[in-house]
Amino acid sequence: VSKSFYSSGHQFLVTFVADPGDVPSLICDVSESTGLVRDNRTLPTPYCQVDEFTKATSVASGGKFRLLFAGKLTEPLLATSTSLQVQQALEKLPSIGRVNVSDAPLIVGHPLSEKRAQAGTSGPGGKAWRIEFNDHKYKGSTILHVGDQPLLRVSYNETYSYKESLTGTRSDAIVYEVQRGSQPGGTFKVRRHFGSWSPSLEYGASEEDLRYALEALDGRPKIPHIESGPTTDGYLVYTEPICGDIAVSRSAYSDSISEGYRYVITFPECDGDAPRLYGDSSNLHDATVRIRETRKGAPSSKAAGQFTMAFMGATTPWLQIGSPIEEALESLKTVGDVVVSTNEDATELSYAITFTSLGTPANLGNLPLLQATHLNMGDSARVSVRK
Repeated sequence: VSKSFYSSGHQFLVTFVADPGDVPSLICDVSESTGLVRDNRTLPTPYCQVDEFTKATSVASGGKFRLLFAGKLTEPLLATSTSLQVQQALEKLPSIGRVNVSDAPLIVGHPLSEKRAQAGTSGPGGKAWRIEFNDHKYKGSTILHVGDQPLLRVSYNETYSYKESLTGTRSDAIVYEVQRGSQPGGTFKVRRHFGSWSPSLEYGASEEDLRYALEALDGRPKIPHIESGPTTDGYLVYTEPICGDIAVSRSAYSDSISEGYRYVITFPECDGDAPRLYGDSSNLHDATVRIRETRKGAPSSKAAGQFTMAFMGATTPWLQIGSPIEEALESLKTVGDVVVSTNEDATELSYAITFTSLGTPANLGNLPLLQATHLNMGDSARVSVRK
């Protein structure tokens, strides 16, 4: 329908784009219309006129066709068949179990339909059905359609030739796949941010299997580093949050385009944000692994990680937060004898370092501040030095 202005009114051009044959004339009723009021005067009551510009010469779609699935043909179906008639014809085939058939929107706009219409090999519009193959067993069904199914084909007659048994102007039949069937399976793996992959887990693994695999994952690996001063071989240990037990729950999941399982993994005793998990779906078919964080853990209540301390140009090896540091300080060539006491409360771990004159060097007088560098490996640890 297109609209244009015409004199003091409007003109509508109505075109029937399908091939329904000659259509009855349209009738325009203006009995309930009223004239327009303009400048305190009423204009004449509007009128309506219907003119036929081009007489339709198409022939409405008709005739019969058959559907072919896995080498078996349905009985002849009318081009105007209902969805129930199509369903009954398909379910009579020995190669089909249960199907759902519903009336679908006309196929005007589908790329294949439009292409054929432009080429003049078929007309746009028509009647369409949506056919869904069931993968669940219903009463009386013996075949389950699991995974991707062969595409239905249209046979115009019993000899498979294109001698038309469908009638009408540019009559044709199109079959296209709306959603591919799938049969998820295979195995997947998980790992932490660092560390190796878990053993392979079957698609749809139980809660216990996934929990055991997660609890068996190794921690963060040792990363080589070079200490300041003479070159030595050492390792930086990336400290894991203490997470304790892991809880796993599994539930069936489905949306408009997929189905599968959802696992909710909870770290109820984790002291800090739990390490990130990764999944490997390379050995899954018709399935994938998606991992997202739904709730972030709170920062750790305990400082974690490593730090170094430097005094007058000499630097200690990496020190674990909470470990004794007196011996490490006294090993520096710029430090003689120190006394270190440790104090820890709910939010802070502190070292009190006192320089004495009992060692060599004596460290007398107004000494410069120690310097501490935190490697930011913990969740909430901070380092500060004051005199």
